[in-house]
Amino acid sequence: MKPFEIPDVIRINRGPAFGSSRVVEILRVFAEEETSDRFLIRFQKGKKYTMKVQWPVDPTTEFVEARVTLEELQPVLSQIRKTGLPSRPARNFGKDGCLFSLEIREGSNSFTAVWWSDREKDWQSLSALRSFIGKFSEQILKQRGKTVFPVQT
Repeated sequence: MKPFEIPDVIRINRGPAFGSSRVVEILRVFAEEETSDRFLIRFQKGKKYTMKVQWPVDPTTEFVEARVTLEELQPVLSQIRKTGLPSRPARNFGKDGCLFSLEIREGSNSFTAVWWSDREKDWQSLSALRSFIGKFSEQILKQRGKTVFPVQT
C-alpha cells in the first residue's frame, strides 16, 4: 500500500462506554491566501456514554483548535508512514470498554479503521498511531495556550 504523502484529514476518536468521548482532527487548510499555517488541529469533546464513532464532527459541541505548519506536522506524517496499516486485522471483541477509530484521507483516497480493543496484537500499530496523534495534538494546542480536554490513552 502506498503511504499517504500529505493527508487532507487525519481523525481519531475514542468512544468509551462510560464518560465522554473525544475526537481529534488534523485538517488540511486550503485557502486562497497561501500561508505557512496549512493545517488545523481540533480537539472536540464528544457526547457522554456513546459507543459510536462520531463523524462527521458535531459543530455544536465544545472544541478547541490551533493552526500548525507542515513542518510542525512532520512527526505525525512520519509516524503514519512508519505504521503498517493492516488490510484486515483479526476480529476481536474488546476487553477494555472503548471503541477506537482512525481515518486518514488524501483527495479521494482514504483509510478508515474502527476497532474495539487497543490491546490485541493485530491492532497495536494503529493503537500506537492513534495515541501518538492524540498526544501530539494535545501538545501543540497547549503550546498555543489552549485548554485541552482530559486525554485517556
